[in-house]
Amino acid sequence: DQYRHIVIVHACHEVAEISTIWVGDENLGTLDANGNCTTGKYANQVRVKKHLGTSDDPADASLISECPDYWTADHLLRGFAYTVVRIDLNQQDFQSGLPQINALIKGKKLYDLRTGVTAWSENPALCIYDYLTQDYGRGQPAANLVAQSFIDAANACDESINVGKRYTCNGSFKTDQDPKNVLDSLSDSMCGFTTQSGGWNIHAGVYSEPVMSLTEDDLVGGISIATGASIADLFNSVNGQFINPDKGYVVTDYTPYRNSTFIASDGEELYTDFTLHFTNSNQRCQNIARIVVERARQGLVIDMPCNLKAWPLQDRKSTRLNSSHTDISRMPSSA
Repeated sequence: DQYRHIVIVHACHEVAEISTIWVGDENLGTLDANGNCTTGKYANQVRVKKHLGTSDDPADASLISECPDYWTADHLLRGFAYTVVRIDLNQQDFQSGLPQINALIKGKKLYDLRTGVTAWSENPALCIYDYLTQDYGRGQPAANLVAQSFIDAANACDESINVGKRYTCNGSFKTDQDPKNVLDSLSDSMCGFTTQSGGWNIHAGVYSEPVMSLTEDDLVGGISIATGASIADLFNSVNGQFINPDKGYVVTDYTPYRNSTFIASDGEELYTDFTLHFTNSNQRCQNIARIVVERARQGLVIDMPCNLKAWPLQDRKSTRLNSSHTDISRMPSSA
């Protein structure tokens, strides 16, 4: 009766690493070879056994030995990342109930279409590819995904800028969440979007070179252009929240972004909220917020009915076109 054993399943797949463990607000720090906490408040009172979810992982030996009536060699939990936490109930903090236990996890190993290698990565495009093809996501066959769009987006995310890689994806979700919301949040981490037309495509928030020239000869109707955001949707500043590693990986406010040029034009600060569930860098949040503002203020929505020459452009919402008169950006899927 001295000990309580807690089995916590963190993920329904293998993970690369289970690192920091928190019991309540206490960081257990470095554990010894047997998983025992040796320093701090819970020294010699908490033990953690980590299982990464590998396909050949045996059942937890400590549970078999110490809880034989509840755990046997048949309790494998293979394919599930989990920890076994043993707490000493003589610890005063544990006598009023079980503590909340959290783990910092270096998540799933991802397949990289560019190399054919499966390894841990924080590349948003690879995260989206995994989510779309796995049963806990959208469960799509790989053949339903436009591979080149994922390769292009992955390369864009890996480009080096002032904060390191341009975009990274760090976070978690529960399998009972709305798949569309999860997919949108993953796409937000690369300031991009995911579309479905003739297959799943993704687009990272980067400049792309013009891919096609259209002239008046390609039109089958008139052109209509909507410039910028409507008055009701106008904004020049962005605030929101992100996963903050400097605050114990809890959700906190990132530094608001303000566009001084647009504020001067509008005569006041007009905010919109843009929370980034899979971004853990304040500077990256600032970069994404800047793009969100400029995209909303400078983007054009163009309805341009064309002949079949334009068919390859379907659903390329970031496509740039060279026409005989002007450079047309942000082509809608109706083009």
